Amino acid sequence: MASACGFDTYELLAGIADANARVFNHTNLLHENDGWKLGYVSYEDNHALHGINKTQKSKIGFDSCFFFEPQILLIIRKNSNEIEILGAEASLLDEIINSPPTKTNKSAIDLISRTSKSEYLSNVEEIKEQIKVGDFYELNYCIEFYSENAEIASPEVFQRLRNISPTPFSCYLKQDHKHLLSASPERFLKREKQNMIAQPMKGTIRRGLDSHEDKMLKEVLLHSEKERAENIMIVDLMRNDLARCSETGSVIAKELLGLYTFATVHQLISTITATLTKDISTHEILSHTFPMGSMTGAPKREVIHTINKYEKTARGLFSGSVGYISPTHDFDFNVVIRSIQYNAENHYLSYFVGSAITYEANAEQEYHECLLKTKTMFDALEVKS
Repeated sequence: MASACGFDTYELLAGIADANARVFNHTNLLHENDGWKLGYVSYEDNHALHGINKTQKSKIGFDSCFFFEPQILLIIRKNSNEIEILGAEASLLDEIINSPPTKTNKSAIDLISRTSKSEYLSNVEEIKEQIKVGDFYELNYCIEFYSENAEIASPEVFQRLRNISPTPFSCYLKQDHKHLLSASPERFLKREKQNMIAQPMKGTIRRGLDSHEDKMLKEVLLHSEKERAENIMIVDLMRNDLARCSETGSVIAKELLGLYTFATVHQLISTITATLTKDISTHEILSHTFPMGSMTGAPKREVIHTINKYEKTARGLFSGSVGYISPTHDFDFNVVIRSIQYNAENHYLSYFVGSAITYEANAEQEYHECLLKTKTMFDALEVKS
C-alpha cells in the first residue's frame, strides 16, 4: 500500500505499508489513535451513510472506506528544506532518488465513452424537467470513459498528468493492484484543531489561447448567472452540512465566488469556515458532510437517488475523497476529480467527467464542458482525442 499527497501543509506526504499494517474502516475509524492515517472514502460510501441501495459495482474494486497506518512516512513540509523520514533509515531517500524509472507505456489504449452524446443530451433534458417540477435544484451528472484492456505504468502516467495539470490537491494512491492517479484542483475539507475549512468548486471555463482571450473568458465565467447559481447553491448546502457539526453561528462564507486559474481551466471556488463542536470525531464530521455537495447536488439525498438512475456504472473513488489524518486528528481531504482509476490485475481503466445541471443548463454546452475536462486525461494517457 502506498499513498502520496501534499495539499496546503505539506509539499509531500508519502506513506508506505505492507499487508501487516493496521487498517481502518468506518467501524474502527471511530476509535482514533494518535498515529498517522492515509487513505480514502469512495463515492459509494454515501449509500451506507444515507441508507440508499446501490446495485452497480465499480470494476476497479476500491473499498468503500479505507485508511492505513503507514509503516514508513516521508514528510516534506511547505517552505522547508528539511525532509523527515519516519520508520526507516535516511538512506531510503537515496534509494528512492536513485531508483530506475518505470517502464515506458507504449501499448495503445482504446477509450470508450459509456454514454453516447445523444443519450447524454436526452438525459440532461430529463433532469431539467425534474428540476422544473421541483424534485431537486441541481444535480451533478457524470459519464465514464473506460478501457478494458489497458496496460499502463501508473507512476509515469501520474507524472505526465502532474506536468500537464499541476494542481494543489493532486495525489497518487496504490492499494495492491488498484491505482488512483489524481490531478484534483479541489479541496473537500480541512481541519486544524477546531477550525474547519471547506472549498466547494463549481463553475468552469477553458483557458484562452492568449492573454487577451484568457482575460475575456475569466470575465464571462465571473458574470455567468448560471455558473454563479451553481456555486451558490452548493455553498448553501455545504453551510448546512457544516452546521450539523459546528458551533452555532460559526459557519461563514469567507470567500464567495473566488476566481482561480489552473493550467487548463478557470474555476469558481468559494471558501467556507466553521468552528467545530467540542470532541467531535473525524468519522462524525464525514458522516455529516460526505459526499460533498459539489459532486452530488441539492438536496443531497434526492439527487443521489436520481444519479443512480442516470449513471450506468458506480463511480468508485471518483467523487470520493483522498487525504490524511494527523496524530493530532487534524486532516485534509481532496475531492477526487480529474483522476484516473486503474486496476492492473483486470486491466480496467476508468475516469469520469461531469458537470452540474440546473434548470438554466444548456445540454450541448454541458456536454462540451465534459469533453473539455477529458483532455487532460487523454493527454496524460497519450490517447488521441
